[in-house]
Amino acid sequence: MICCAYIRREKLPASNLRLKLPCLRLATVSALAALVLSSSVTHATVDNTATAHGTHGSTPITSNGSTVSVPVIPANGSLSIVKSASLPTTVSGTNSAITDAGDTIEFNYIVTNDGNVTMSSVTPVDVGPTFDGNAGTGSLGSFTLVSGSLPLAPGQSATFTATYTLATLDVYRAAGITNGVANSATASGLTPSGDTVVSPVGATTTTISSTPVIALNKTFSLDDSNGTAAGFAEVGETILYTYEIANSGNVPLTDVGIADLHEGLPLSSSVFTSETLVNDGPLAPGLSSTDATAKDGVWSVLQPGASVIITYTHIVTQTEVDNQ
Repeated sequence: MICCAYIRREKLPASNLRLKLPCLRLATVSALAALVLSSSVTHATVDNTATAHGTHGSTPITSNGSTVSVPVIPANGSLSIVKSASLPTTVSGTNSAITDAGDTIEFNYIVTNDGNVTMSSVTPVDVGPTFDGNAGTGSLGSFTLVSGSLPLAPGQSATFTATYTLATLDVYRAAGITNGVANSATASGLTPSGDTVVSPVGATTTTISSTPVIALNKTFSLDDSNGTAAGFAEVGETILYTYEIANSGNVPLTDVGIADLHEGLPLSSSVFTSETLVNDGPLAPGLSSTDATAKDGVWSVLQPGASVIITYTHIVTQTEVDNQ
């Protein structure tokens, strides 16, 4: 590679400082100047030309120009990123008692310029978190610069945040799994020469707390067949009790059943006449509520968002009438 020296016709003051990059440049050479060629230049240089001056009598005297070239360290664009995540919220979803759809996770990105040139267009690059290894189905918001300034000078850091809004499947897949929410990101930026620099990956995890919640709605219908006291239970009449049990939490429930006292004694599981799954919830693929044994008063696995109805048929006894 051949690079020319910069030759100027006029004398240069001592403050004239120029940055010379490897190049191939034509020079205008006058009769008082000579063209100086160098076979190769491995780095950019800082060139400085100075003259000396004095006076003899009334005549100003000026020296020849003397130039020095100082090698400049090669440009090195480098970024690093440190990422962290908050615990998921509970107050932003539909149920303020648990983490569910609509709740959020805030991700924090600290990007540092580890190189020796100023970086522009610096931003995190994040495709979003995974939930127990599954891609998220919620949404990651835009990046917000909360500290530092851009362009990013060497040695300086900038902090960004972005908020992820959870979807139902995200919660159901990862609730109760330690570090079940995983996320990685990089940072990118441009050097002054327009080259793109990408940082190594920064990773973080967080956990969606398991919150088991069960809800019961009990109703009845009276077979008022005797007709002697309409609307009132009489000895020998039949009452159909319906128990609708809902999994209102964010983790599966097992061995779901009814505890109910009649005439001072708990009902045995054998007295229940049916178990029907009403709704299996918005489940992740491969998940379902299951029942190992029919009509035993117990539903084996009830997934989040699912509900089951268990019924019991009761015949009114004389003791119940006597003890009212």
